[in-house]
Amino acid sequence: MSEVPSPKQPRAKRRPARAKKDLPAGIAMHRAAGRDGQPDRWRYRVRLQWEGRQVSIGLFDTLTDAKAARDRAAGEIASRTFVPPYQRRAEARKKAEEERLQAVTVEQWSQQWLKRLQSGQTRNGKARSSGTITSYRSTLNAHVLPALGHVRLADVTRKDVDGLLATVADQSGAWNNVLRTVRAMFGEAIRAEVGGVEVNPVRAPEKPVRLSEEGRTLEPEQVAALARAMPDGLGLTVLLAAWCALRQGEVLGLQRRDVKGLGKDGEAVLQVRRQWNSKTHPPTYTLPKEEKVRDVAIPPTLVPLLAEHLKGMRDKDGQAPLFRSPRWPKQPLSHQALTRAWDEARRQVVPGFRFHDLRGVGLSYFSESGATVEETMTRGGHSDVKAAMRYQHARMRRQQALAAALPVVV
Repeated sequence: MSEVPSPKQPRAKRRPARAKKDLPAGIAMHRAAGRDGQPDRWRYRVRLQWEGRQVSIGLFDTLTDAKAARDRAAGEIASRTFVPPYQRRAEARKKAEEERLQAVTVEQWSQQWLKRLQSGQTRNGKARSSGTITSYRSTLNAHVLPALGHVRLADVTRKDVDGLLATVADQSGAWNNVLRTVRAMFGEAIRAEVGGVEVNPVRAPEKPVRLSEEGRTLEPEQVAALARAMPDGLGLTVLLAAWCALRQGEVLGLQRRDVKGLGKDGEAVLQVRRQWNSKTHPPTYTLPKEEKVRDVAIPPTLVPLLAEHLKGMRDKDGQAPLFRSPRWPKQPLSHQALTRAWDEARRQVVPGFRFHDLRGVGLSYFSESGATVEETMTRGGHSDVKAAMRYQHARMRRQQALAAALPVVV
């Protein structure tokens, strides 16, 4: 007959040999529950009075260690050099976090930065569009990360950035994209206090393509020459981009229904309601940048050109693209196709000039004609005053010319 096992007896609490009353001042016994079947563990806790409150110095295995810690802390309190253990731990954690942040490399921060842009965790609190994120990521992967990805943010110098820009100096578009991307990325690192960066290492050096003292401003004759150099049917893209202040995607996003009032003198209007976004997969129509839909008055000189361009378009709902793809007539011409035509045209007239800068030309002359900053912002679809202020230099040139003609006598 098998023996019936006795019920499991509860674990006996082990008391330390030293009685509580025998412990020195400031030292007490502390019992911590054992783990994995081990008996309770007794240790010595040290506590002292500091600035009117009791502060824990720590737990110690032996009374000798506890006494030494108590005496050391009491001496520091007396000499006013005492720092509580909890404060030392907090300072150590802070230092470790600062070291971790300062060890962030360009590649690590670039990924965090893109996520912040996508979620709107930036200065203005607005999430960037998928097209903008794709553009930044493409520039980072193609140019920035291969050269600087392994470098700590805090170690990147202006010389490093200038060297990076020198590698794409013969590519105007890439040069501008690299400059814009790196400057924005480091600017956000400073605002987010990441990587120990205090000064943005990006300073806009002289552009590889200098067209005039005004930088990007062309003469109206040069704009006309660029339009004539484009293939048949595409010259109008240049004229609309310049004189209606459109971005490339907005030009390609125009549809038959967006052209209004051509038959009414002085009432011709271009409705900017969408852009053709080649950075989405697949390419599709999206809202204009910053969702700035707007109506743009068409200069009278362009009205007969637009009317001629629209002849023969038979689209009942008006959704036919103004500039169609030769392969897929229901879709706009691709960015790549327009860029190829533009590259050939600018090579003949103003090598290195960007299609995007055509709108800057138009806005500069628009400002020079007497437009206010607000009117310039409305026409260009800007939400930031600083962006519109870039075009006020043209108005100042006009003021200076008029001032020079004043009959001043002194």
